[in-house]
Amino acid sequence: MEYYIFLIGLVVGSFINVVVYRLPKGRTFISGRSSCTNCLKQIEWYDLIPVVSFFALKARCRNCKTAISWQYPLAELYSGAMFLFSFQIFSENLVYWLFSLFLIEIFLILALIDWQNLILPDSVILAAIAVTLIFGVYQRFWDNAPSGGVIGNILSRGNVSAALLFFAVIFLIWFLSKGEWIGLGDAKLVGVIGLAFGMLGATFIIYGAVFLGMIAGLIILMAKKGDMKTKLPFGTFLSVSATIYIFFGHEIISWSENVLLLIKNIPI
Repeated sequence: MEYYIFLIGLVVGSFINVVVYRLPKGRTFISGRSSCTNCLKQIEWYDLIPVVSFFALKARCRNCKTAISWQYPLAELYSGAMFLFSFQIFSENLVYWLFSLFLIEIFLILALIDWQNLILPDSVILAAIAVTLIFGVYQRFWDNAPSGGVIGNILSRGNVSAALLFFAVIFLIWFLSKGEWIGLGDAKLVGVIGLAFGMLGATFIIYGAVFLGMIAGLIILMAKKGDMKTKLPFGTFLSVSATIYIFFGHEIISWSENVLLLIKNIPI
């Protein structure tokens, strides 16, 4: 069973690569055969097998020999691993597992697109909002079993308030800075995160994203690949932080509570 789950994840990862490449260019990803980005020759089915074809072709286009990005096999392997890992943890609640998996894959799409293009497409954000609300309706009327995960009660007053509050804060920063400090897409994504994870979860995710952004910024500065004015894809860091929280949210909360207790007991 787990073998098939992993294979399905690889296939989904291959589709995500198509979305990440086509969506920012305004091209449809629902139909149309894949082609080489350099010579534009249509790629045959046997050169589209996830991971396998990349290595069989030695990371080169069969026709023009242009190098193929390592993003393709890495995204496929990541997707397969996420399918498998999430199944092992959340499979006792099938709907919760599928929704968690949906968020993980959405975060992967947003992370890659924002990293490459510094944009967070509205269509992806809207899809995330729609499915999150549908899951919230399921929680309200049909789900009687605890999921054991970190996703909150989506239609509760707390989660809706978190979505509106965090969206408003980031929107205000975007408005006052005229888009220089942060993007409007980041405000929308933070709203989705607040809706799905609630006030506490969204707070941890945002702080985690800031921490990841600081590390990335330091690496860029040390490598002399940019300066203090270099724009960073905050949506990428939010997506990575949210994915980490899905799997390790309980441990993060427990660790933070222990740290606070330790600080509280330090004699002054």
